[in-house]
Amino acid sequence: MSRLSLFILVISLGSGCAKDPSQAVPQAQVNTPEPTSKTDTKKSKATPTKETQATEQSIALDGEISFIGSKVTGSNTGRFNSWIGTAMISAKGELNSLSLVVQTKHVEANFEAPTKWSKKLEAHLRDDDFFASEKHPTATFQLDKVTPIDGANDGATHTLGGRLTIRGTTKTINFPATISSVKPFAARAEFSINRKDFGMMYDGKADNLIRDGVVMKITLKAKS
Repeated sequence: MSRLSLFILVISLGSGCAKDPSQAVPQAQVNTPEPTSKTDTKKSKATPTKETQATEQSIALDGEISFIGSKVTGSNTGRFNSWIGTAMISAKGELNSLSLVVQTKHVEANFEAPTKWSKKLEAHLRDDDFFASEKHPTATFQLDKVTPIDGANDGATHTLGGRLTIRGTTKTINFPATISSVKPFAARAEFSINRKDFGMMYDGKADNLIRDGVVMKITLKAKS
């Protein structure tokens, strides 16, 4: 095969690959958390003071938590239809904490445009190749730190840092978010994570490999 023919073949194969959506959004910084000392554990379990309870407002959250996973040939969307979210807002109008608890078995595939394969994909997402919903029914996020972003950063106003747990694996994670309002609360975030950081090692078919990057799309607002 001539060099020209090989070049044309490579271009032809490349043109058949779908774009990777995780390359179009910021990549979250994900790390293994440091072991918690007994002293830190005692501090974290301390009972809030009456002053703190009096000045903080607990807000139940509504919105949407979805994701985009992709293969060489295309992408699939998913949405979690059962989750609980809570935000704590200080008297000064600052976000003090935020927690999300997601029921992974309530995942809906291709929710905007279902196909004949969507139910099969939902079952696969629930099994041990992905969320392992029977063994690990919930995925959780607990906010630890909120840092304002100085200057424009694709519309993001803050960096959120916290602990993300999927399939029983906990990682510290930092990602950009846009907090458009605190009272009433409204925020959104779009970023990518590596599924293999959370034990999702399934590669897919040899001729249609599943990419490692997954786009997370989160929109939160105060529940009316």
